[in-house]
Amino acid sequence: MRVVFVSHSGRAGGAERAMLELIDGLREQGVVCSVLLREKGWLTGELGRRDVPFAIIPYRWWCSTRPYWKHRLPNLAALVMVLPVLGQLKRWQADVVMTNTSVVAVGALAALLLGKPHIWNIHEFGKADHDLSFDLGIGLSSKLMARLSALVIVNSRVLEAFYARHIPRSQLRVIYQAVNVLNRSASDRVPEMGSASVATRHKLVLVGGIEEGKGQTDAIQALGQLKTQGIQAELALVGTGEPAGLERVKRTVSDCGVESLVYLTGQVADPGPIVRDSDIALICSRSEAFGRCTVEAMKLGKPVIGARGGATPELIREGFNGLLYAPGDYLDLAEKIKLLIENPGLAKQMGEDGCRWAQEEFTMAKYVGKVLQVLEEAVHQTKG
Repeated sequence: MRVVFVSHSGRAGGAERAMLELIDGLREQGVVCSVLLREKGWLTGELGRRDVPFAIIPYRWWCSTRPYWKHRLPNLAALVMVLPVLGQLKRWQADVVMTNTSVVAVGALAALLLGKPHIWNIHEFGKADHDLSFDLGIGLSSKLMARLSALVIVNSRVLEAFYARHIPRSQLRVIYQAVNVLNRSASDRVPEMGSASVATRHKLVLVGGIEEGKGQTDAIQALGQLKTQGIQAELALVGTGEPAGLERVKRTVSDCGVESLVYLTGQVADPGPIVRDSDIALICSRSEAFGRCTVEAMKLGKPVIGARGGATPELIREGFNGLLYAPGDYLDLAEKIKLLIENPGLAKQMGEDGCRWAQEEFTMAKYVGKVLQVLEEAVHQTKG
């Protein structure tokens, strides 16, 4: 079977990492994989290192973080890029086309013209988590996703419920990702944390792009609250973002008086060593569609405190592998952090339970096996 993936970007995001893991697993099962991208970036280097064929075609998204009426016509006019995409699919002799994330449509259109099955692999809500507005609106866009696809994969139950408003449940398949974590030893070097790191402080970490929906301000304000109570803690924010988001975070750090307690790492190729060196992992996203960073922290044996929203409650079982707090309520978050700091035995047990559960639940065998079933079902539907 020859599968062509259509990626929405070339950067090192969660959806891109999940796609790369899937490609690794499918190739081990004899599936021939190729990738279409709209730009160069981290992903092109990873594909090149694996000898996975790829081509760059500058197609556009059919959504935007800006007022969509300003971009609707240019984005829709750019669907003419379906022609070079169609040509590349023919050259690669694609049996199935899989679009990774909801934000590009050219792969689905090209598959339709070619008469090949298309699968949409959706990793996001859109507006709630990334402030994306679809050029045709979420309702019509979702209906088109259904019309242009044999099946639609979503990576959580909550995302299934969201898209089931417009896509028949008979087309939806919930498949959790594998979430591979590099097998590093505890002695691996942790990136220098600068003046923020003091051995006697409890180390908190939050991994994710610096944007409003990821909730970094919750973590910073909770740290400020802990400081007023005399609790020694520090916070590593791992990730980067747009200038406006970074400025908002820095302003919050200053307002809370925790300049010496917060470290912004910027983009890190592998956040694993930083997470491994931490005591507690925070997931403050208000509308997480899955929670890759949540699973990574669990696999590294860390107790996780997450916002009670999106798919996070699917992953954090309260009192077993972590705790939940009310999204936006930094006082609640501070209390949960304090509870784990003052009860190290409880924190250790949650980390161990979470690690064991995540290692059993999020495996490559399950991930690839379920996706293979979807691929075979899509091919069978088309032939039928």
